[in-house]
Amino acid sequence: MRILQLCSRYPPAPGGAERHVEGLSRELARRGHEVVVLASDMYCDTPLVRLRGRPAMDGIRVARSFTLTVPGEADFPVYPGMLLGALREEPDVVHVHGYGCFQTLITPLVRALKGTRTVLTMHFHPDYSDWGGAKRAGLRGLYDRHLGPYSTRGADELIVHTEFESRLLRRYGLLPSGAPVNVIPSGIHLEHFASPPAGDGFRERFGIGPGDNVVLFVGRLAPKKGLDTLLDAAPAVIAECPETRFLVVGEDMGLGCWLRSEVRRRDLSERVRLTGHVPERELLAAYHCCDVLTLPSEYEAFGLVLAEAMACGKPCVGTRVGGVPEVVDDGSTGLLVPPRDPAALAEALCRVLSDPALTRRMGAAGLERARERFSLVGMVDRLEKVY
Repeated sequence: MRILQLCSRYPPAPGGAERHVEGLSRELARRGHEVVVLASDMYCDTPLVRLRGRPAMDGIRVARSFTLTVPGEADFPVYPGMLLGALREEPDVVHVHGYGCFQTLITPLVRALKGTRTVLTMHFHPDYSDWGGAKRAGLRGLYDRHLGPYSTRGADELIVHTEFESRLLRRYGLLPSGAPVNVIPSGIHLEHFASPPAGDGFRERFGIGPGDNVVLFVGRLAPKKGLDTLLDAAPAVIAECPETRFLVVGEDMGLGCWLRSEVRRRDLSERVRLTGHVPERELLAAYHCCDVLTLPSEYEAFGLVLAEAMACGKPCVGTRVGGVPEVVDDGSTGLLVPPRDPAALAEALCRVLSDPALTRRMGAAGLERARERFSLVGMVDRLEKVY
């Protein structure tokens, strides 16, 4: 089968949705499908390339369209090359990723003009109410009120990662009442996370001692990821668990300068380490060196890093927002706390860090849950049936 994947960004651009598309594409290619990815050049140093004639990497051909920003519409970038590529190619299936973005408008166009089967995975963020509907003007407002709902109705199949996402879509009128939707959790390559890389020296490189407890955050350094809440919680955690170090791994998406300044201002430089973006090998080492992963986001559609940490046998402390409660089983594979609540976050982290037996039990339960619910192989098995 020839499958065309359309997404705003693709690795090395950072993000959970980006890694989701990459993992999906690799597994489809491994199964013998011909996979072509059309993405934008946002957050990527890879030069613009032409699709035709480009050799495949990991069995996947990737082309990146230049990004066009319409004056006054910075939050709705346009990718002309993606539209042209989608119309030029002759796939069996077009799989579009994202909502509130340009490529979803391609869904009904490809279906109407070429009769190609279209699948739309929403990756729908639960902060939609902050910018949705009539609250926005310009292209975004037009999209929210008319074009977005039209694009969801123009797809042959709709996919969401959580039941929460499905309910949210119906609440905002993006799904007709009773319309079918496929709930397929995001999947990860379990074998990749099974063991740490050999001889990585990760702890030494970031000044983590053999007896230190490590609280790990993985994600974009961006607003609403809860990094301010994590810094507010840090002193209470250190007071109760003095050997604790905080490791913040992720690409700077506008919050890096503030975060570094706050760490210095709060005199936490010896306790909080910012690694920036790290290659896959170092990310794997970070997961395995931590005692607990925390994701204190104010919203989260799914939280792929939670599933990745569980696949490494690590407990998770997250917030009770969006799709997170469908990833982390509260009290079993980790703990959930309200968002923007530093005291509750500190208490949950200390509960895990101060009880090694609980840490091991939650880690083992998380690993089992990852195997049962978040396997890449299982996800692609279900997607092939949708295609």
